[in-house]
Amino acid sequence: MVQNDYPEIRVANRKFEYSDGRGTYLVSFYPSSKTENCEKFKNRKMNYLYRMTHIDNISHILEFGITHQSSIHCNPNYVNIGNSSLIERRKRMDVETIDGHIYSMKDYIPFYFYARMPMLYNIQHGYMVDKVSPDDIVYMVLDINKVVVDYKHDFFFSDGHAYNHYLTRFYSSACFDNIDNILDKDAIKSDYWRDDSVVKNKKQAEFFVKGDIELDTIVFYICHSDNAKNRLVDMGINPSMIRVSSRAYY
Repeated sequence: MVQNDYPEIRVANRKFEYSDGRGTYLVSFYPSSKTENCEKFKNRKMNYLYRMTHIDNISHILEFGITHQSSIHCNPNYVNIGNSSLIERRKRMDVETIDGHIYSMKDYIPFYFYARMPMLYNIQHGYMVDKVSPDDIVYMVLDINKVVVDYKHDFFFSDGHAYNHYLTRFYSSACFDNIDNILDKDAIKSDYWRDDSVVKNKKQAEFFVKGDIELDTIVFYICHSDNAKNRLVDMGINPSMIRVSSRAYY
């Protein structure tokens, strides 16, 4: 493995030198507040969060928002499409960010930064999970600014898959204004990841949000077909908020 495939971070005076093979970036962090630099946040390139769910969960989400599993508003009839064993492992998993913060993953709801992740491939093909038709899978796409700036949710994020302790690093909200430099946008949006473990890992960077998340943070939904769109419309979603894209699926 080429050394530059692995990001290197050096800490000095509340700044990080971040190198990933493409260049070296100076990353500042601000321990006092995640909202002091709101104007900086608005100029980011990574503006959206993506979360997949079963279409049968949408009615509950329209009433209560995206709820955490421990919430008093959690969905008693929630339909899981993920890997149950991995979900259980996350409940026991604590992570440390590069600036020394400790987070318990069980308290947070995970999101991706884009569509068409390796997990979706597993779900559609029934690999280590129950097979689910793409017409039953819906993306909720959230505005990061609404989550972080408007509602001030606690959060942290990773630059790769949360279980890869060799390649992945975690970052607190204090590093958020440098998220464009930290994440590998090309890897996140890549269609080719099966034969490249580094790209596959970086593609699955995640954003973790604490607590229940308000419905109006969702700016649009993505579904697989017109049939799925009609089902969403019947639930009460404005058609203008629904994007049909088979390319977001496998």
